[in-house]
Amino acid sequence: MFGIKKFAFFTAFGLVLMIIAVFSGQPQAAPVQPVSSKPQTAPVPKKGGILKIAYASDPGSLDVHKEGNMASIDMASHILEGLFDYDSTITPQPMLAKSYTKSPDHLTHTIKLREGVLFHNYKELTADDVAATLKRALKVARTPPPLSTYLESITAKDKYTVEIRLKKPYSEFLYSMTYGILPKELAEKYPAATIPDKEVIGTGPYRLKERIPDQHVELVRFDRYVFRPEKPNGNTGRKYAYVDKIIFYILPDPAVRMMGVETGEYHYAHAVNNADYQRIIDNPQLETRIIKSFSSLGCLFNCKAGPMANMKIRQAVLAALDAAPIMKAAFLFPQLYSLESCFLWPESKQWYTKAGSQYYNQRNPAKAKKILKEAGYKGETIIMLGIGEIEYLRNACMVVSNQMKAVGFNVDLQLVDQSTLLSRILNPTKWHMLTSVSLFVPIPTLLPWTREKDPIAGWESEKKTKLARQMREEVSPAKRFKAWEEMQKLVYEEAARTKFGNGVSLAATSRKAAGWGEMIGPRFWNVWFK
Repeated sequence: MFGIKKFAFFTAFGLVLMIIAVFSGQPQAAPVQPVSSKPQTAPVPKKGGILKIAYASDPGSLDVHKEGNMASIDMASHILEGLFDYDSTITPQPMLAKSYTKSPDHLTHTIKLREGVLFHNYKELTADDVAATLKRALKVARTPPPLSTYLESITAKDKYTVEIRLKKPYSEFLYSMTYGILPKELAEKYPAATIPDKEVIGTGPYRLKERIPDQHVELVRFDRYVFRPEKPNGNTGRKYAYVDKIIFYILPDPAVRMMGVETGEYHYAHAVNNADYQRIIDNPQLETRIIKSFSSLGCLFNCKAGPMANMKIRQAVLAALDAAPIMKAAFLFPQLYSLESCFLWPESKQWYTKAGSQYYNQRNPAKAKKILKEAGYKGETIIMLGIGEIEYLRNACMVVSNQMKAVGFNVDLQLVDQSTLLSRILNPTKWHMLTSVSLFVPIPTLLPWTREKDPIAGWESEKKTKLARQMREEVSPAKRFKAWEEMQKLVYEEAARTKFGNGVSLAATSRKAAGWGEMIGPRFWNVWFK
């Protein structure tokens, strides 16, 4: 729904069968059911009630075009909708769009809108709204999306038709059409500034009632929501606004979130500690929710400034790191993670590759010390950023820091909140490396670091530029895959980043409600009380 920043996003790979096994437990004999002449029917979903969500972090803002963190996206996805969104196979499908065509030269893309769709101020969605929103989103995004490089014009051809012309073919165009659409007046009122929360409106099944920073975000049903006719499928299809209200309570302490769902104070506990995995399974009042296709855990390095601008020093880090204890510290249960070198998921058969894996998980302290000596490292301080409010990330950061210290690095580990981290990484003088998650993306060209210019870490080279263009502009799938293989090999060779493995996000829900679902993050439309 929110373009590149959204994909983050995620099927835990190789974990599906293991997770099913854990959930199922030991096989038991089925109880004998009494014979009944009445047909058995499933419960019928009904409207009403207040859904209470214990959420880990404050969104900072609900202006997702500009904010772009997961909290903002998870909450605003109920308010805003895109022209397209992702089905259960992570394939873009129409949401606000009615139809889509492109010219034979792949330069002119025409999108017809659904008619009669209303914003929360009861104004009808038009092509002018779409054009204004896309222009703003491409301008204010924290990391400039690839489409910006290819874009020639965005034009409202008539009330329900948007035409987007490109300077040259861009193979992943539809993946850039998932930004949440705003009214034209709102997009143009705040062309660069952050939209105040109280003014954020969209076409989604819920509208914002209020946000009190660090306390709660309250959404209420939009009774004039215009839904799609198709069955729900991932984040696409029909969205049912069953509950009257959804309230996200901001509770940074995972123990508080967990206890709240156990006592019935909340219906959903977001991002609980992995240590509570078995505890949830053992509680008959709770259900384990796992966002399987969630994220990969790893490091990226500041290639612009500071000690990590020296490639040799970065290569020493890769030689030193041991992925297994890092992933174990983060996720605890083997059912919740897997070691993996590819930056995409094994299920992404079109893109999965082991290229560069010889540089993954080297576990070679002696080699690391040798490379450090060759690099001329003199004990300069390495500022490593991490997110402290999320336990599994905090645990991973501490193991990475200790492994680096063991081979002679002088590491200053700084654990901060999400908003602080996002603001600091845009200033190359404030950090040298970052241990965090990379959210799942369905295709490699949506990984920001695969662009000609890395918007965060500053990783650039002549070879990388050539590969980046081939990945986006080649018409042949085989040639695009070959370019991606070379890109992944290069990122390991030049140690611009590394990876430890893939992990899931764990949540707990009350069995008093049904209709839960996850894609990249949780979604609460379609949820109803039994």
